[in-house]
Amino acid sequence: MLISVAGLIAASFSNFHAGMAFHYPHGAFGPGFAAGLGAGLIIGIYDYGGYYTTAYMGDELKNPGRTMPRSIVISIVAMMIFYLAMNIGVLGVIPWHVVGKSSSIASLVFTHTWGGVAADAFTILIVITAFASVFAGLLGGSRVPYHASRDGVFFSAFAHMHPRHGFPSVALLAMGVITAIGTFLPLTTVINVLAAVIVFVQAVAQIVALTVLRRRQPDLPRPYRQWLYPVPSLIALAGWLYVYASAQTLSLELSGAWLAAGVLAFLAWAHHRRAWPFGPRRIREAFLPGRAVNAAAESRVSTHRAE
Repeated sequence: MLISVAGLIAASFSNFHAGMAFHYPHGAFGPGFAAGLGAGLIIGIYDYGGYYTTAYMGDELKNPGRTMPRSIVISIVAMMIFYLAMNIGVLGVIPWHVVGKSSSIASLVFTHTWGGVAADAFTILIVITAFASVFAGLLGGSRVPYHASRDGVFFSAFAHMHPRHGFPSVALLAMGVITAIGTFLPLTTVINVLAAVIVFVQAVAQIVALTVLRRRQPDLPRPYRQWLYPVPSLIALAGWLYVYASAQTLSLELSGAWLAAGVLAFLAWAHHRRAWPFGPRRIREAFLPGRAVNAAAESRVSTHRAE
């Protein structure tokens, strides 16, 4: 991926025209700007999406309170630099209206700058990168049903580990099948559906979970804090809802159907296990308020002893 992106950036800026890159069509910032920005954000968010893969594998990390936030921040900043440089470079070589109609932008840029041989070579690297991104997504995504099953809030079959290689085989197979089904739809539709589902299942849910956790356990020891809380959470919530509203109508319908299927699956599981709403409501947390206070006190004692 690094070779592919670095090569595309280098090729773009080897024949870069600033006037072309920063040329805006008439009415670009008119009434339709917000809708166009939202549509572009959906693709951008998909490209940034790998930053949270480490969060799926948190209990497999050494010192996750330090490693996870650093990996996320570094990933987002690095992706921002690559993404801006790549897109500005492409627009400085290929006119924006040609980019909008092209199905192979990178190949077009290399053909215009370094010739057909370079275009063929880097196209192969891009295909390899695409396969790698799918495998990375499956690696991280398979941990979600696996951990849910292991925690007793999903079907028990998904907790199965491969006896020899130690990966969640059933969860990985299920994610692979779902990914394969997605290949029957246009890529833009798939990206829009994924973004729409992520808004509620992951993004909004995380904001709600953070708020609930801080209210229930205000004394819980935290390895890092959210500055100016709750302002960043509210800004993020508004941004995610804006992205959701910008998705295609078909994508909203498909994402709604997918969310409905998830609700039905949960109800089937809850009925089988006699869990809420078919049984008593149980809230299980790693740190209860009393334990959090004790943990904080123990941490202060340990720090004092170390000094």
